[in-house]
Amino acid sequence: EPRPKGADTANWHSHFMTGPKGGPSPRSKQRSRRNPFAVLCGLCGLCGGIGAADLARLAALDGASGYEGPVTAYLRQSLGGRQEVDNTGSLTVTFGAGRPHTMLLAGLDEPGYVVSGMTEDGYLRVQRLSSSPPHSRFEDFFVAQAVRVTTAGGKTLNGVVAAPSVHLQSERSTTMRVDHPEELYVDIGARSQAQARQAGVDLLDPVTLEKQAIELGGGRMSAPWISGRAGAAVLVELGRRLAGAAPQGTVTLAFASQQ
Repeated sequence: EPRPKGADTANWHSHFMTGPKGGPSPRSKQRSRRNPFAVLCGLCGLCGGIGAADLARLAALDGASGYEGPVTAYLRQSLGGRQEVDNTGSLTVTFGAGRPHTMLLAGLDEPGYVVSGMTEDGYLRVQRLSSSPPHSRFEDFFVAQAVRVTTAGGKTLNGVVAAPSVHLQSERSTTMRVDHPEELYVDIGARSQAQARQAGVDLLDPVTLEKQAIELGGGRMSAPWISGRAGAAVLVELGRRLAGAAPQGTVTLAFASQQ
């Protein structure tokens, strides 16, 4: 369905799904019969508040690609069904039996870094988990931001990505840009490489942004990478409903790692 020229995306989507007077539009009824996403949105009503607690919790969890354990643990605790985790860390939860067999998919992970080294004065060096950045200014998202380092033992360390002093900068609009992970230094408060290791840090420990969901006006919510966790929150709500009323056929909720 082409969006009307100049239409605001959110308002256009709302109009398309609800009709001009708030009731279901004929097109949305017709589309929902063949559009699983429309059916799922109508069932769970996430934007209306159902699932908001799950979304807030999921948005705050650390789950760098390949290190999604905390997110998976929350989902397994929240869902019933027949659960299985494969060798990549992806989770499937199945309800019902027989045909038809429907699968709905959401992601688990978030962009981030791993520790690639430590300087003599205690700073952590990092490398991206993906070979190419997910955004052209990806490194800039982390400059001067609070981060969390998760050690192999499960300990979480607070840190901050160092930023050049503005008092020592000229032409700040260009020199403040960071184009490569080699330009990032993570400060966890260690004064030496030995102190960083004593804190539990080791190579390949994941580094993610500090995250906390905040409520905005109009019933909206914001957090780093929240769009990736919204799908998981919808499936959690759907899974609870399926646990209380078995579906016709089989429904598998899949949560993919390392997207």
